[in-house]
Amino acid sequence: MLMNRRTSLLGLVTLASSGVTSCSLVQRAGWVDAPEPVVDPRRRVPATPAAIEAPAAGMGMGVAVPGRIVGPTRVAYSSCRVPGRYVALTFDDGPDPQDTPRLLTLLGERNVKATFFVIGRNVRAFPRIVERTHAEGHELANHSMTHPTLSKLGDAAVAREINGCSEAISGVLGGHRPQVFRPPYGAFSARQKEWAHQEFGLPSILWSVDPQDWKIRNSEHVSRTLIQGAGSGGILLAHDIHPTTVAAMPTVVDTLLERGFQFVTMGQLINMEIRAAGSASALLRFTAGSM
Repeated sequence: MLMNRRTSLLGLVTLASSGVTSCSLVQRAGWVDAPEPVVDPRRRVPATPAAIEAPAAGMGMGVAVPGRIVGPTRVAYSSCRVPGRYVALTFDDGPDPQDTPRLLTLLGERNVKATFFVIGRNVRAFPRIVERTHAEGHELANHSMTHPTLSKLGDAAVAREINGCSEAISGVLGGHRPQVFRPPYGAFSARQKEWAHQEFGLPSILWSVDPQDWKIRNSEHVSRTLIQGAGSGGILLAHDIHPTTVAAMPTVVDTLLERGFQFVTMGQLINMEIRAAGSASALLRFTAGSM
């Protein structure tokens, strides 16, 4: 019996190495050279608390708990090893003056928390939306200052991009700084990931499901891809700057909730992996000592 327990525990402590999910590096037409703020020029403009800790056992779906990441992180994540049907819903490239508020409203109606990887100069352009996002329990994360292809830049330029975004978020949120970073287009070399983790303490967050909603502006496609790809510890990628993506979210969220998934922020998801690994290691040491 002890040997069987020890074998199963060994499976628990084996964590996935930091993987890189392949992604399209095609740049959106007009995006990089767009004038500030970085909002899709085809879009119409209307006229008018801290990183997240893992939820305790038995908590309701999407309930955010104030706190910080509780231990050392991996260099990069495309998913997390977690003991349950938890997923992180993540949104890139905002805030957007029209679609981000609409998204926040529908997430609030469902008591679901998400992670928003924001662009620094959009943060400066729309600070009230950033404040609302934070006040409603969502996680604000770093997506660079101007959304360039970082793999083509030197370290000094990359540092300006990362620091600029973190400072923009901190300036709006009274000193709160993001704990995770997502490189635009996922374009970040293995060396850069190691360097950013060491230099800034920021793990690079990639994804396990990409509906390519920036290119395929079809709500049914977006919802179907995210629902079919969702799995335990998954990181779902979407963009809160496209109406078709926001329109897909009620179906995505409602369907996954019905299937027993719980939505957590990236900070929560990482904490769950850290704690699961720590618990399994402690049990393994206890079991080995009793043999």
